[in-house]
Amino acid sequence: MQVLVWTYLAYRKAFDSVDHVKLIEKLSNNNINCKLIKWIAAFLQDRKMQVKVKLEFSDWAAVLSGVPRGSVLGPLLFLIFVNDLPLWICNSMILMFADDTKVSHKICNENDGALLQQDLDSLMEWSKKCHLDFNIEKCTRL
Repeated sequence: MQVLVWTYLAYRKAFDSVDHVKLIEKLSNNNINCKLIKWIAAFLQDRKMQVKVKLEFSDWAAVLSGVPRGSVLGPLLFLIFVNDLPLWICNSMILMFADDTKVSHKICNENDGALLQQDLDSLMEWSKKCHLDFNIEKCTRL
């Protein structure tokens, strides 16, 4: 009996969790123009935020990770950040759209299940390496 297993993966606060240092490193590794990398680094650095509750404001806090929401550049930077994720998959099919990832594998025997698990373990390794955690509660297997 054959079963096509789909695993749906969700990141925890994906756009807010992008590590700036890792992103700049990935840009450098993809032969992006040095001046453009410096411009992007300047775009990400020295960002601050504060929270308002009713009429009270918190102190300003430095933003050390994430890509700016509501910007044109933010989603593009996120896609560059996760662009190497499929390279970690050896045995299964992977589909990605923005911060959604789906991995599928046809299971015909125990070995196929082990191959799928190997790819999921690789994704966990990538996740730890890139400091972008999966939201386990939202990850499902069908």
